[in-house]
Amino acid sequence: MTRSIQWQEQRAPHVDGFFYLHREGDLLFKRNLPHVEDDLRRAEFVLAFWPVDWHNRETQWRMLIEAMAGGAQHERVMELARHWLLTNDDAQEYARRISVELDYYEPGGLWRACCLRLPAACGTGQDALHALASLAQVLGLRIGKHRYPTFSELATGGY
Repeated sequence: MTRSIQWQEQRAPHVDGFFYLHREGDLLFKRNLPHVEDDLRRAEFVLAFWPVDWHNRETQWRMLIEAMAGGAQHERVMELARHWLLTNDDAQEYARRISVELDYYEPGGLWRACCLRLPAACGTGQDALHALASLAQVLGLRIGKHRYPTFSELATGGY
């Protein structure tokens, strides 16, 4: 199993590669080489793509939440979450950083993610990742190949 990456407060931006959402729902990876980003923007089969820094948990969370909300194949998203050890406990830290309240409700066995900026904006799911992806949809996330407000920007109002 892959080691869990520690949360880092400050680090120079770095892109190891890009995950992209294929129009068939596949979530695929390309290393960061010259022209890869331009190629992804031009490719008709690419619906959206995300830069990923292997040492930055926030890029991993963002990519999986937005990909799930955007219709990526469920099993692939969950495979990557397991590989990167993105657990419900780890989601609590991510949620705290983007001003989202994340709670587990025992009676229904569901997780609930609510935007602190917009308390009526909540999403639910079988685990924290599903609840956060549901919240992204409630907040109106629209993924794409060009600049769009990210999930964390929608949650914090920083767009």
